[in-house]
Amino acid sequence: MDHPVPLSGYRQGMSHPHPELKAAPPLPEGGLRVIALGGLGEIGRNMTVFEHAGKLLIVDCGVLFPEETQPGVDVILPDFTSIRDRLDDIVAVVLTHGHEDHIGGVPYLLRERRDIPVVGSKLTLAFLEAKLKEHGIRPRSVRVREGDRRDFGPFDCEFVAVNHSIPDSLAVAIRTGAGMVLHTGDFKMDQFPLDDRITDLRAFARLGEEGVDLFLTDSTNAEVPGFTTSERELNPAIEQVMRTAPRRVIVSSFASHVHRIQQVLDAAHQHGRKVAFVGRSMVRNMGIARDLGYLKVPSGLVVSTKELEKLPDHKIALVCTGSQGEPMAALSRMANRDHMIRIGKGDTVLLASSLIPGNENAIYRVINGLTRWGAHVVHKGNAKVHVSGHASAGELVYCYNIVKPRNVMPVHGEWRHLRANGDLAIRTGVDPERVVIAEDGVVVDLVDGRASVTGKVPARQRLRGRHGGRRGHRGIPQGPPHPRGGGRRDGGGDRRRGHRRPRRGTRLPGPRLRARRQHLRAGHPRHREDPGHRGRGRRRGRAPARTAHRPCRGELGVPHPPPQAPHHPRHHRRLSNTRAGVRGRTPMRTRGNPATSRSGRPARHRPTGSARRPGDERCAGCPAAPPAADLPTERQHDGHAHQSQARL
Repeated sequence: MDHPVPLSGYRQGMSHPHPELKAAPPLPEGGLRVIALGGLGEIGRNMTVFEHAGKLLIVDCGVLFPEETQPGVDVILPDFTSIRDRLDDIVAVVLTHGHEDHIGGVPYLLRERRDIPVVGSKLTLAFLEAKLKEHGIRPRSVRVREGDRRDFGPFDCEFVAVNHSIPDSLAVAIRTGAGMVLHTGDFKMDQFPLDDRITDLRAFARLGEEGVDLFLTDSTNAEVPGFTTSERELNPAIEQVMRTAPRRVIVSSFASHVHRIQQVLDAAHQHGRKVAFVGRSMVRNMGIARDLGYLKVPSGLVVSTKELEKLPDHKIALVCTGSQGEPMAALSRMANRDHMIRIGKGDTVLLASSLIPGNENAIYRVINGLTRWGAHVVHKGNAKVHVSGHASAGELVYCYNIVKPRNVMPVHGEWRHLRANGDLAIRTGVDPERVVIAEDGVVVDLVDGRASVTGKVPARQRLRGRHGGRRGHRGIPQGPPHPRGGGRRDGGGDRRRGHRRPRRGTRLPGPRLRARRQHLRAGHPRHREDPGHRGRGRRRGRAPARTAHRPCRGELGVPHPPPQAPHHPRHHRRLSNTRAGVRGRTPMRTRGNPATSRSGRPARHRPTGSARRPGDERCAGCPAAPPAADLPTERQHDGHAHQSQARL
């Protein structure tokens, strides 16, 4: 679409840390404004807007996955309200890496304006372009790599290599007339990474010598002491699972976690197991990573799910999504027995990921479901099968000491993470008055080398339901309507049936509609001519049920009512593609002329008398019955309805 599309409903996020704040005043001339529309006070939905000299630069645009208290919601988007009137001022969207919480919201931003340049590394843009293809959007991609320096309007951006759980991650240094901002994105300081691409601390030190006026740094692991464990230390635990599992091994991970899946492929190949990817996003992303050379796949190792049927169970390894308990992911559907892959006794499930705060209940629910069917579940709580992709407290302190920032604004974390990160900055010598603890929607202005909070903008959570979730229904607050979306197929090929919000007037096959259909098939007196007819019986090839003779009104001593006009065919309810008189269903509905069909040809419908009730039947031998000449019936001839005298 070329026009802005209403994306989803709204829900008010966390309470504002400064409820007394009003709308932000105009930015002083020469100043730099920083507004986080997501990622502060939550894990995910990362989006930061920089304003300088009348232009806007956006760093990341991700999504947040819903909690169990938000049924019908698939993803939560940033709020574009504050920038919707200034879309023409956006000079670029810079992406630090390819995780969903950093790129998942880009398709919805580009719906507002399609020609916004999107800047990122090779793998990041490849993941994004595959996603945008499903939305029918062709982006203006600008590929960069570490060491590059590009100008986007008044913003001079330099890109620095950082290590994370996905290849090609970048930090970005933004130079403006108001000062320099260093945004780390998600990073850690793994000294033995799988791809031998370490965080460029020399570049950090060089930027620190030049002078960093505002340091935006990852806060996710600010409460964790020490240094984050290296990825290579997981190899023994993964190899042990592949070696000792008696039957199949099912590994669940993020669909973009290329490093972890590389370790799984290496261990499976070492112990003679064939690997199949399960899940639509997993199949797509791993195909991209393999084609670009980021995933090394030995020849003949990866097979399709159909080929696995020919292999013994102890030679099979599956890699799927669902490590965070997402209800529509492959692993959750396996736990619910709603997937083509059936978990059985002796299977081993490896959760190669950490627990994102807020997802604990959903994850343990999946673990219990898998255990119920006899699987042995290996996770971070009972084995060393995952390390974080974020810098711990020791690494953050190291960065503060080499960058020496004048102002600090912790990002990417919940409130406790932001506070912990701010405390680390103060302990390294940063002035407490220059540590800004903000949250989504807070306006921070950098003027004359000092960062301060000046106001707020709307930054509500935008709920998007691909499969439904009505406004104000089952805990989903009121707001603009959700965009419609349909089911989709995963790598296994089975249909995902969600609760898609219907078009107006559309009926969904719920219990009430099924009861209605059974009501019609059973031959309700309003829709059948023979009171003994049973539509369901006719449908199955059985003879219609015959009812015993019921006394008429005359035999009961009740006078017969006066003759009524025949039931008009236009009052019949139409059942799709049903011809008149077939299986006890109603005649086709007509419009305009009651004697003509929708196509203009003569209507084909069965003559129908007035509605009958028990005791309304007339019999020829009843003395109370009116003369036969007074009983009208209806017949069809040349598209015109006529009445004739009934002959008894």
